[in-house]
Amino acid sequence: MDFFYNLKKLLFIIDKKFIDLIPYIILFLISAIVDVVGLGLIAPIINLIVNPESELTKNIIEFSSEIVGEHDYNFYLILFSIMLLALYTLKNIISLGSQALIMNFAYKQFAFLQSRMMSIYQNMDYLDYVKRKNVEYIRNINDLCKNCIDSVNFSITIIADVIILIFITLYLISFNFKVLLYLLLVILIIYFPLQIILKPKSVRYGKNIVEAVVSIYKNISESVTGFKEIKVINKEDFFLSRIKKAANEIYINKIKNHIAINAPRHMLEIGMIFFVVSFIIFFSIQNTASKDVIAIISVFGVAGIRMLPITANISRNMINLSHHNEPIKIIYNDFRNFKKDNRNNLQDKSVNYDFKSIKLKNIYFKYPSTKSPVFENLSFEVSSNECIGIIGKSGSGKTTLIDLLLGLLKPQKGSIFINNNIIKDINLHLSKITAYLPQQALILESSIIDNIVLENDKKNIDYSKLEESIENADLKSLISNLPEKYKSKLSDKGLRFSGGQNQRLALARIFYHAKDIVIMDEATSSLDKDTENVIVENINKFKGKKTIIVITHKESTLKYVDKIFEINDKKLKIIDKKDNNFYS
Repeated sequence: MDFFYNLKKLLFIIDKKFIDLIPYIILFLISAIVDVVGLGLIAPIINLIVNPESELTKNIIEFSSEIVGEHDYNFYLILFSIMLLALYTLKNIISLGSQALIMNFAYKQFAFLQSRMMSIYQNMDYLDYVKRKNVEYIRNINDLCKNCIDSVNFSITIIADVIILIFITLYLISFNFKVLLYLLLVILIIYFPLQIILKPKSVRYGKNIVEAVVSIYKNISESVTGFKEIKVINKEDFFLSRIKKAANEIYINKIKNHIAINAPRHMLEIGMIFFVVSFIIFFSIQNTASKDVIAIISVFGVAGIRMLPITANISRNMINLSHHNEPIKIIYNDFRNFKKDNRNNLQDKSVNYDFKSIKLKNIYFKYPSTKSPVFENLSFEVSSNECIGIIGKSGSGKTTLIDLLLGLLKPQKGSIFINNNIIKDINLHLSKITAYLPQQALILESSIIDNIVLENDKKNIDYSKLEESIENADLKSLISNLPEKYKSKLSDKGLRFSGGQNQRLALARIFYHAKDIVIMDEATSSLDKDTENVIVENINKFKGKKTIIVITHKESTLKYVDKIFEINDKKLKIIDKKDNNFYS
């Protein structure tokens, strides 16, 4: 069954087993027993009211008097009424408590699931990671995780409702089996056709909403990123119309799904009224004693009041589960495919080097989606504290080379050596010695110190190293003039750094984390001349102290490098710095 298959997936997603649900199931059983005991009091009370002289009433009073020692008719009417009130009060308290516990169980997993999902994505293979749009990761962590937790809530609620429904049904079997069969026939004739018709529709509505959410995230991201360019050419409506279209798609599908979810409740209500009316008509034709009919109607009426919302709730939650089928499938598949967490390996303190050199030998690399390789038999070596530049035409493989040096990509052939020792776990070893400075560095809306150290536990911060890193990045005078120094917070509404200052802040981060190799990827391409000069002079300042690899198309950035390599014909070749056309 789809329900159990989805439940298995959901338990896998939240890292739980079915046994973890046992305490809740026990609570549902207690609630169901109280429900049935209360229902069992209906017939005696009705008989005491409408037929006090009946054999059943006499038997009830005779049996009860042996326990209580009282024979008064009114005493038992009041006693049973108070018991009924007490039981239904207890039942509702248990029901309310059960709902609170279900919600607590489900949504307690939400923060855990989001952080676990984030960890999975952070430790994905780089090639898998770049296959997707950034907005998909945002959607999955923010929206689809919420859909999965909602589905956990729906599943547990369905289990609770089914248990109560089974207990009520068992009682009604003992009370009047034939009438129960007729009631079940009416309910099932309505329930199953609605499930067959509405379930696939809800699945489709859910899939449409998931796709529309991606479209909204994507267009918002693109319009914010290209704000200036879009505004200058007056093309705001291009993105606005796309966002409106996706928002309308969500709106329309949510309305349709709302109708699909709530239709069963209204149809079941009509069915219940049909059951009562047809029941009365049938017994009127049969000339059955009205007092017996009243007792049966009373019991089945009260049972119906409980069964109607429960059945409608089961139907609604089953359709809701179908509606969230696509989010469950996406999150489940991501956990299955990318569950291996390498975080502990990456933080292995045992990998330490007195770095002397890194060498790439006979590297062959090809992306899975392409026919032609990016590199064939590429070889080059960089020694400790050497400063080299790498140039190449657009599409020649500069970015791929960076990713290989950072350990994000693994060559299909060839070897990487550190200190003349071949390394097998490329990601683990290279992440220990390399740092990356891109064109647009990561800048957090947080304090300057957070941007540099990236450490939540303040006890782990080395403040002397922090001060040294700030000075090395030529930020000391700027930060010392701020009211809160390095505790000052960067934000769109408050303190903002220029592009060059952001680059220097990223440099301070690199200095703080003391990596042996600094890879600068077009790090000065978007800077003004003065700021570029500061970065270039910093390169010169750290020559001989760090291994620096500068990848650029600007001649001025390569002013202080020791060697220049050019990516050409899928290989690296050293070129003469005196060649004035080397950067073209």
